[in-house]
Amino acid sequence: MSLETEVEWGKAAQHPTADEDFSNPIGKELLRVNLACGQNKKDGYIGIDSVKTNVTDIVHDLMTFPWPLEDDSVYEMECSHFVEHIPIQLIDGSFGMNKFMDEVWRVLMPGGTIHIMCPYYTSMRAWQDPTHTRAITDVTFTYYNKKQVEAMKMDHYAGMKCNFEQVSRKHYITPEYEAMADEARTYAMKHYWNVVADIGFILRKVPL
Repeated sequence: MSLETEVEWGKAAQHPTADEDFSNPIGKELLRVNLACGQNKKDGYIGIDSVKTNVTDIVHDLMTFPWPLEDDSVYEMECSHFVEHIPIQLIDGSFGMNKFMDEVWRVLMPGGTIHIMCPYYTSMRAWQDPTHTRAITDVTFTYYNKKQVEAMKMDHYAGMKCNFEQVSRKHYITPEYEAMADEARTYAMKHYWNVVADIGFILRKVPL
C-alpha cells in the first residue's frame, strides 16, 4: 500500500480511510481506544489516562505494562500529543518509546490502526513544553517497520517486537502559509521553522 501524504490547515481531524484490507475476526468487537485521552476523548472511543477525568473510562499509567487490554482486541487507536512525553528510558533500562509501540502492536487487531498526532520537530510547539522528551520527524516511525529497519541494518540493537506499516502522514501547517503557492509552501516546510505545527500518522499493525 502506498503512503498517503497530505497538508492541512490548522487542526482538522484525520480519520483512517485506507482500511479496505482490514478483516474483522469472527466474534471480535471493534473496540476503539483513545490513549492518554485527558479531557478530550474522541467520540465512540474508550478513554485511557493516568488521571481520572470526566471522560476517562480506564485509569491506567501507559508507562506501566501490560495495559488492561487483551491481545489483538482493538480495531483503532487515537493518540494525540502523548508520544512526545514518553520517557527516553524506563526504570528497567528499556527505551520508553519502543515499549509503548510494542504494547500498541500487542493490543491492536491484525490490520488495526493507530492515529498518532504530535508537534512537528521544526515547530516551537515541539520544544516549548519542559515535559517533552523528543521531537518527531517524518521518518521517526520508519524505525517500527521491520523491513525498513533491516534494510538500514539497524535491527540488531532495538529489540522491538512490533511491526507497523505507515498508511498516512499529514502535515498541519500554520494558517499564514495557506495562501502560498504549492512550490513556495513546500520549500518553506522544508527550510523554515514554525511552518508545520503538527504532524499526524496512521500506522497499521502488520502481523509477524
